[in-house]
Amino acid sequence: MLSRVGIAAAVGLLVGGAFAVPAFADAAADIEVKLAGTTIAAGAPGKTGHLSLINHGPNDATGVAITYTLTGLDSTKVSLTGLTACDDKGAGTVVCKLDTVLKAGQDLDLPLQWVAKTGATGGAGEITVSVASDTADPVSANNTATAPVAIGGPGADLRLFAPDVYLEGTKPIPPGGTGIIWAYVQNQGATPVTGVTVTIALPPHLWFTETLAGCVYNQPMRRAVCSRDDIKLAPASEDDPEDEEDPTSAGWFYWRVKVSADAPGSKPLTGGTLTATPIEAGVTAARAPAVAPGAFFTAKAPAGIAVDVDPIDNIDEYTVFVGAKATPTPTPSSTRTPTPTPTRSTTASPTGSSLPVTGASGGSPGTVAAIGLMTLLLGSGLVVVARRRRDLP
Repeated sequence: MLSRVGIAAAVGLLVGGAFAVPAFADAAADIEVKLAGTTIAAGAPGKTGHLSLINHGPNDATGVAITYTLTGLDSTKVSLTGLTACDDKGAGTVVCKLDTVLKAGQDLDLPLQWVAKTGATGGAGEITVSVASDTADPVSANNTATAPVAIGGPGADLRLFAPDVYLEGTKPIPPGGTGIIWAYVQNQGATPVTGVTVTIALPPHLWFTETLAGCVYNQPMRRAVCSRDDIKLAPASEDDPEDEEDPTSAGWFYWRVKVSADAPGSKPLTGGTLTATPIEAGVTAARAPAVAPGAFFTAKAPAGIAVDVDPIDNIDEYTVFVGAKATPTPTPSSTRTPTPTPTRSTTASPTGSSLPVTGASGGSPGTVAAIGLMTLLLGSGLVVVARRRRDLP
């Protein structure tokens, strides 16, 4: 099953021998390109990698065009599919245009649908992706990314997809409001995964609204490492979306968070990250100890079996979109009158605060309906991985 999704990498700007912040034009954006998920596990028919477009702002980008350069790929080992709606320029160059604006602060993940050729092994060349837009982009150094493509060894291969966070749909969370951060985790490898650890780091002005069993938090509640050793993810190729009896290969983790009341209004909060690893490579405190050393248990994987064939697509960044601060209604001034004699009020003053109102995150168009469904299925608490029966963008 190839129609499934993750991401990572970083690019800096070097100017005059030192890192510097460029001066932006009046109407300018800064789009960064990142590639991840370009190693396919041996024995897997293919996988979905990630092309991420991150607009660092300060303005929205319009007329965004993406150029895929495939001349470096070894077509005898892999092929990239899913670009049929784009413009094939020939000579291994394909150009795709976004039909939406890339908002300032937005982290847009697009799929790289890889198909492995039967019997292929080892390196399979490289892919280069570049981006341009009608909006000025004074930072050209991060507009292009190149990544090696390969058929790796046998083993599991987790990928993680984190949609940008809204109150609901594309409605931002108001300062002082609450929302939900979601992480979709899938095994695209050739062997099962038993146990998953997810690490979540929050952007500034956010904190967790609750402490959950299985999570270890830092202070002041802006980073958590959460482990679930009862989760088993089968390879995606064994997960038939039409057969409910098949073992699941994917599911959602989620955390309820609160935006600080003093967060800057109408400004995206960036810097949040989510990372998933098989529990063998993460926090193992939740696992039951072995009955005896060497008795049907070993912490060492069998020779030639990787815990995670392609860890680069185990991490994803996300943005939390924050709305405008509420404007207090002014109290009209009254004409000065003699001060009345005070009387004792019989109405008690309210104390404490109201219960938080939570909402589902949005992000890419294909996730909104699914997130609402998953909220109903999962209820409260730490992430129960549940079956997902549709494809992600």
